Amino acid sequence: SNATLASLEVEVTGSGLVQLEIPSVNLEGCLDVEVAGSGSVALVTDALVAAEVKTTLSGSGNIVVDTSDLEAQKLDASVYGSGVSSFATAGAVDKETLTLSGPGQLLAGSIVARKSEVDVWGDGDMLVQVGYVNAPPTDVKIKGWWFWREASSIVYPAAVNKVLIYEPVTVPAMYPVYYSIETAESALSDDPDYAFVSAEPSSLTNLMTTSLSSVQQAADATTSDSNGLFYAFVGVGVVVVNVVAARSWAQHCARRHYTRLL
Repeated sequence: SNATLASLEVEVTGSGLVQLEIPSVNLEGCLDVEVAGSGSVALVTDALVAAEVKTTLSGSGNIVVDTSDLEAQKLDASVYGSGVSSFATAGAVDKETLTLSGPGQLLAGSIVARKSEVDVWGDGDMLVQVGYVNAPPTDVKIKGWWFWREASSIVYPAAVNKVLIYEPVTVPAMYPVYYSIETAESALSDDPDYAFVSAEPSSLTNLMTTSLSSVQQAADATTSDSNGLFYAFVGVGVVVVNVVAARSWAQHCARRHYTRLL
C-alpha cells in the first residue's frame, strides 16, 4: 500500500539489507537513509515526494533509490569510502548537495537540480546532470587542488547516464513464532522474575492451547459443582439450625408448662 508519513528514517549498520518496495511514498518532512559498513538499502517505488532527501553512505555498501518520479526541495547525498549511492530515477529538486570522499561512486545523473554544489575528495566517480542552452559546454570551470592532471580529465561530459540496477528480492514467507515463558517468584518485588524463555514449535503450541481449553472447561465445571455444594451445604445448615431452634423452643415451652407454682 502507499505510505504517507511525516518522515522516514532507514539505518543499516553492518552487512544487512533493507528493501522497501512501496507503490508510492509521500513524506511531509525528510527521507533520511544511512548505511555504515557493507550493507545495502534499496527504496523501490513508483513515486517519491518529500521535502528533503538525505543519504549518507560510509564504507563499501550501497544505497539505491529507484523511482519513476522524485520530487523534493533538497537533495543531500554523501559517500565516504568505496560504496555506491545511486538515484536511478527521473526527478527534480530545487537544490542538491553532493559529497564524495574516497574511491566510491555517487550517481545522480538522473536528477535535475536548479542549483547544485559538488565536492569530490579522492579518486571516486560522480555523475551529475547539467542543463545548458544551445551547444553543450566545452570548458567547465572547477575549483580545487590537483597535480599532474588536466582539468578536462577531472570534469568531462559523460557518454551515458550510469545507474545502479537493483533487482528486488522475494519477500520470504512469514510464520508465527511461539515462546514459552517460565517465571519464578521474586524476592525483591511482587512481580515475578523471568526465569526461562524458549521458542516452541506450532504443534506443541496447539497442544498447549487444547490443554488450556480443557483445563478451563474443567475449572468451569468445578466452579459449578462447588456452587452446588455450597448451596446444598447452606441448605442443610439452615435446616439443622431450624431443627435445633425448634427443639430449643419446644423445650422452652415445655419447661414453662411444667413449672411449679410457688
